[in-house]
Amino acid sequence: MTEGLLHEIGLSEYEAKTLICLMTHGTSTAEEISRMAKIPLPRVYDTIEKLIKMGFVLSTKTRPKRYKPIDSRMALEHYMRHRRGDFERAMGTMKEVCEKIVDDFSKVIPEKKPPKREEWKVWSTKTKDNIVSMRRDFKKSARKEILMLTGDASFIREDFSFLKKIVERGIKIRMLLHKPQNEEIKKNIEKLLSLGAEIKTGYTGSMRGNVLDNNTCLLFFKSGKEDFSGVPGTDREFGYEMVVIENPVFANIMKEYFDLYWKIV
Repeated sequence: MTEGLLHEIGLSEYEAKTLICLMTHGTSTAEEISRMAKIPLPRVYDTIEKLIKMGFVLSTKTRPKRYKPIDSRMALEHYMRHRRGDFERAMGTMKEVCEKIVDDFSKVIPEKKPPKREEWKVWSTKTKDNIVSMRRDFKKSARKEILMLTGDASFIREDFSFLKKIVERGIKIRMLLHKPQNEEIKKNIEKLLSLGAEIKTGYTGSMRGNVLDNNTCLLFFKSGKEDFSGVPGTDREFGYEMVVIENPVFANIMKEYFDLYWKIV
């Protein structure tokens, strides 16, 4: 069990076996570690060097060298600081590279091609962060009205300030929701009403999506445990996907679907 936990924090098989051996048997030579941990002797030496650099092991200056484990709590705290530093350096490098890529792409001159008529534009993205960013970008383009078909309105936690700005621009928001099943959904509804959104509850359909100005549809798909509906902090229990369809014909079909429910709930 301990070996598996050491793997989870980044130690290799030999590193984990060597450290467990030293913690179990105390100060040992490389030959003793090789025999007790069943690790080839040549691999013990390079493994020990790595553990010394990580801050898990001390080495004597005598011959033959003997190796001693450092107090586990002290060693792990040092290791976490070491890994955090590696991560921060890696993120700094990645940021520099990403900025260079953005700069390079900004200098690219698009190839000129004959205009092509596209009746349907369909885009798709997954993961919650991508979906939040993408749906905001599309909603910014709305000029008159946004229709929303949703279940628990859990998106309000990320989008409250954003939607407030949308409403302040004069964009009308109408929303169909399921009947509230818990206090969290009731709170979501209260927040939406405070923005000036028009809301009707009692929607029983399975469709989740938005219609923007009768020309664009955002369709949302969520899979997971509905027991967590509307409850903050449970996003990890779900899988998310969003499909964007830029087509007035499909948008009108969705609007008719919305208006039908709007009249009957």
